[in-house]
Amino acid sequence: MNNNLQNGLIARLKQHGCLLLAGMALAITGSNPALAVDDSYLNQLDTEAADSTTPNAATERTKIKQQKFEYILKAEKPSTYELYSKLSDNHKLEVVEDYAARKRLSRSSGLIAELYFKEK
Repeated sequence: MNNNLQNGLIARLKQHGCLLLAGMALAITGSNPALAVDDSYLNQLDTEAADSTTPNAATERTKIKQQKFEYILKAEKPSTYELYSKLSDNHKLEVVEDYAARKRLSRSSGLIAELYFKEK
């Protein structure tokens, strides 16, 4: 759904006193300004990972996956990111690898909480 259509729909719903419906309409469209603005940053990280040809390419790819994951986690779930930042490096790597394999932030959030309390 394009921005003009979204804005028009929201304006129309607001005119009729349906602010709640306007919020729901925006949520349904899947618009996420925090991530949409910086898609180029994520694409740049993907390109760097694909172009790695050094002997330590696996290490570089892992670092890039971790940067990408941390960026998404911080934008989507800032409080979970705070817990993640307190994990040991090994546990952070475990979370990143799990996310890379499954691409489910909700699962990663659960794993972060589990590992955080395991370390305590």
